[in-house]
Amino acid sequence: MPPALYAQLYPASPIAHVRNVRAPVLLLLWTEDRRVVNVQSKAFFHALRALGREVELLAFEEGHALDGVEATRVGWEATVDWFGRKA
Repeated sequence: MPPALYAQLYPASPIAHVRNVRAPVLLLLWTEDRRVVNVQSKAFFHALRALGREVELLAFEEGHALDGVEATRVGWEATVDWFGRKA
């Protein structure tokens, strides 16, 4: 990526604002996802951890969450469980 384009896009990236995150964060990633690059989720997770923020990462060895009923169900159940623990 050309440096000028990187400089233009970086401010719109979540990683540029990681220091401002105060709420607990749950990241769901599917390791076989061809639509969403999970490297960025992993970097965001590690940046939050390094800052001492509350963050959890759940990785599923499937394709995109919307690719199948089972992956979608598991993702939603994990999300509901996570929010239940925060209540």
